[in-house]
Amino acid sequence: MTVPTRVLHIMSGFRGGIEAFIKNKAKELSDDMVFDIICLEEPPADFKELIESKNGKIFYLLNPKVYGFNQFFKQLDKIFKVFPKDTLIHSHIAGYKCLPFYFVAKKNKMERFVIHAHTSEAFGRHGVELKIVQSLNRHMADQMASCGKKATETIFGVDTDKEKSVMHIPNSIDLDEYQNTVNKEKQKKELLGVEDDRLIIGHIGRLRYLKNQPFILDVLKELKKHNNHFLCYIAGIGPLLEDLQQQVKAYNLENHVKFLGFRTDIPELLKITDIFLLPSLNEGLPTVVIEAQAAKAFSIVSDTVTRECDLELGLVKFSSIENVVEWLDIIKSEPTNDLSTKNLLDTINRRHFSNEQSFNLYKQFVEKEIDTYNI
Repeated sequence: MTVPTRVLHIMSGFRGGIEAFIKNKAKELSDDMVFDIICLEEPPADFKELIESKNGKIFYLLNPKVYGFNQFFKQLDKIFKVFPKDTLIHSHIAGYKCLPFYFVAKKNKMERFVIHAHTSEAFGRHGVELKIVQSLNRHMADQMASCGKKATETIFGVDTDKEKSVMHIPNSIDLDEYQNTVNKEKQKKELLGVEDDRLIIGHIGRLRYLKNQPFILDVLKELKKHNNHFLCYIAGIGPLLEDLQQQVKAYNLENHVKFLGFRTDIPELLKITDIFLLPSLNEGLPTVVIEAQAAKAFSIVSDTVTRECDLELGLVKFSSIENVVEWLDIIKSEPTNDLSTKNLLDTINRRHFSNEQSFNLYKQFVEKEIDTYNI
């Protein structure tokens, strides 16, 4: 009997892009590969069920700030001793926070330590400090993985590709979730309470500074002067919620904006969306724009976001967040498309953004058949 290849993923929190990355890859696992997880908080039930159904184990580390760092290192050391030396250690944590995992992995002579860049956010680091952290990441990583070029530049440094190979692994989507056709009128009523033909504008993302949701409300304030027949949903949770709710009241947009909170029915929401807005200040590679294209929703995206998210199907327009009027004009034009489903599916698969194709790419990386890929 063939011993399966093991990948030990190191992650911190859940309900974000890293969880989605691991889940989407785990869905494609067969008997020849197993994902195990080290995490710093209790995993959601669906994540735990998926990993364990694929023969993986989840190791939950006690909070070192509560139980002490000595206990933390002992627990971590005990975990690494369970695994063969050729296990791929895939860290979704970078920078100083990655150091304990790196040191214990090397203490146990683990042969392959990968750091994965998931964000283009520098977390307030600039200049020399940022360069030090980037250098640290390059030093710790036997190999570097990334969701896109901007994330690579932020986590590993601008000239990283010249120094080492980087494995860019697309944040993939489950195409099956976008294939079933829906009765849009019925879905609008069920999901948003809409029973007419008003324009549906959407946004999905954590409510935080980087995502720049106040800009959306600035655009809607102007849109209302020209077209009162629209509804914008904002799906997500986060620290900006109360501020955004106050802004909605100040702009008299109560009848035009719905806050939906955390949602798991993203494909269904996107299928009834006419125009999707993503005015982020920065992004690694926003999977939600790939999802919007899979649902054939037109997206207006900040020009600070990486162009890699545009599948070149005529469904994405980049615009400056310095200019509300540009966004307003695009919305007022009510862009449409006559994209065929076959062309859409072929493109998503060819660009490795489907779960199946992205996993095949990842599997080649894990099995050392390839060590670099550019999206």
